[in-house]
Amino acid sequence: LFRIDDKHPLRRLYRIVRAIPSVTQMWRAIDTRRPTEKAFAQYVAGGGVFGPAASHDAASLPPIVPFDHPDFFSSLIARIAACEPRPEAASDTVVLINNGLSAGGAERQIVSTMVGLKGRGVPAVFIGEYLNTAPGHDFHLASLASAGCEARELTRATQPGNRLFESISQPVAAQLFRIEPSMLLEILDMVRTLRSINPRVVHLWQDQTSVKHALSAMIAGVPRIILSGRNLNPTHFEYHQD
Repeated sequence: LFRIDDKHPLRRLYRIVRAIPSVTQMWRAIDTRRPTEKAFAQYVAGGGVFGPAASHDAASLPPIVPFDHPDFFSSLIARIAACEPRPEAASDTVVLINNGLSAGGAERQIVSTMVGLKGRGVPAVFIGEYLNTAPGHDFHLASLASAGCEARELTRATQPGNRLFESISQPVAAQLFRIEPSMLLEILDMVRTLRSINPRVVHLWQDQTSVKHALSAMIAGVPRIILSGRNLNPTHFEYHQD
């Protein structure tokens, strides 16, 4: 996929399959491989495009480590802080992010929060990772719509190929590349979305969403990031990932 043209039938098939609910979860269960340093070197050698990097001391950056290394996240966060350009002053918008609006307690709290923010005159946007594609994830959507609140699904725009990392700097991409592949695409999709909104606050709900999109929000330069977990130990769920 990295080496074929965007109009190739395999790339079109990939986009169709990726949109099918549960395919991502099934693929994660089947494919336990992790991207390697060699694969990233091939991406660079193949003309891979990167976004601009902020002025930084390359010698002071932490080393690249595998995803299962205990320093993976600290290395990635340090590289983001040093290398990702900061945006202009943020808008007043608050963004709430969850996997969707299914019939759960956290989702009811999201609806109440959105309605409360609107009542206080604070512009707010809800982004559901699978709002309209996964069954049942739109359960509370009508309630938000009737209250005049904005809700949207995450736009799946990032594709494999030599423009995969065009929205982030090379030092950050080198470490982020080692994360699980489908999670990587979701993070990069959210980076694009958050940069287009430039919010003042991102409030993340639930464990997996918080892990993925805290990274997205840091890369996008969001000044205030809230991580919120209120559930059972993640290992209790079928979709849990290490």
